[in-house]
Amino acid sequence: MSYKYISVTPITPAIGAIIGDIDASKNLPDEVVDEIRKAFLEHQVIFLRNQRLNPKELVAFAARFGDIGYYPFVQGMEGQPEVTEVIKKEDETINFGGLWHTDTSYQEVPALASILYAREIPPSDLGNTLFCNLVAAYEALSEPLKDFLIN
Repeated sequence: MSYKYISVTPITPAIGAIIGDIDASKNLPDEVVDEIRKAFLEHQVIFLRNQRLNPKELVAFAARFGDIGYYPFVQGMEGQPEVTEVIKKEDETINFGGLWHTDTSYQEVPALASILYAREIPPSDLGNTLFCNLVAAYEALSEPLKDFLIN
């Protein structure tokens, strides 16, 4: 797909792309937001590197893509309840969301997406966030297995 307002660099053939040429802290024109949505739908996971957003700016950016949901089991940040802080302290052995999961997919109407804004990133191989393309995984299944899962 072609883009006029942003740059999109795929990471792998199956999932992920890096979006360039935007500052998510600004009130972006609708055309730019439309292209970001298009890239998300095409690549399932997008990365906007080197962003500097405060919680209010993060929420404003997220709201450009639809209604913001609330994580049902954790209270949001004081003053910005739409934001759930994911913090692992040095003395903790288990981190929030550290096991394989899909964010709120169990809800009757799951969110379109989750936004993860990393302010502090651990060293490589310690707490990496991994992503998978479940559509591609499903499409790779045999027809009998697909029928079994659907019925």
